[in-house]
Amino acid sequence: MDLKNIDAVDEYFGKANVVFHLASVVGGIENVFKNEARVFHDTSLINLNVFSLCKKYESKIRRVVYLSTACCYPKSRQALNY
Repeated sequence: MDLKNIDAVDEYFGKANVVFHLASVVGGIENVFKNEARVFHDTSLINLNVFSLCKKYESKIRRVVYLSTACCYPKSRQALNY
């Protein structure tokens, strides 16, 4: 399902009591830096939809687990020398 389309995923949230939010834009760090505006927009929309649906079904959803990725850090923090 495409989490950018809130109507397409609404029914699943209505059946959930725990939400594990692992979704993100896929494509790797090069894709992120080449398409920053689109990736930011799509990621923001995904997050907004997930949390809006969690709010909508808050009486049923007991817990939300949100995980992020290293791709959310600035380019200067992507390649660390170990």
